[in-house]
Amino acid sequence: MRMTVSIRKSIGIGLTMSLIALVLSLAAIPSAHAQSALSAKGFVQSFYTWYIPQMTKNVPVPSDQRILKERASSFSPTLLAMLKEDMAASAKVTDEIVGLDFDPFINGQDTPTRYLAGKVIPKDKCYWVEVFDVSSGKKGKDPVVTPEVKFVKGQWIFTNFHYPKTHIPENENLISILKTLKESRLQYDKEHKPHSSIK
Repeated sequence: MRMTVSIRKSIGIGLTMSLIALVLSLAAIPSAHAQSALSAKGFVQSFYTWYIPQMTKNVPVPSDQRILKERASSFSPTLLAMLKEDMAASAKVTDEIVGLDFDPFINGQDTPTRYLAGKVIPKDKCYWVEVFDVSSGKKGKDPVVTPEVKFVKGQWIFTNFHYPKTHIPENENLISILKTLKESRLQYDKEHKPHSSIK
């Protein structure tokens, strides 16, 4: 009888400890998410803090080229390759716009004075970080761009940039825009490429 009681006590203690461990692990989940969100926001803010001054530098190399060289590690391989391809295509054609006609990182053409990272939204394994412009000391009402970031191999990287909704679905995010532009270039080349004559 005493042995049975001892076994029951051991089982009870074991179950109690397991429940405590489970509760503690579940309690840690929100904290882990909060830390990740804060880290993602910090990464995005540090990028814009670095990038905005680059746009006003009077140097031979444009800011869009410097960013892909100096901060290449901040972008996913897919996004980086697409941006470089678009830039190369634009460099080949000077009398016509065949690539991006706006700064995809600020969603505009004017030089801003300050950008501020705001709300962080977890989506799948990524985080969307809303970014606002600050004019005359006032933060904009709505985000002008929402970078999508992911933690890969010990560091944060940009995987996409999302923009405010428009009536053109393809313009919702940077990757979609780059794909559309590439398809347009390929279609143009196909239609205008000289056909070889058959001899």
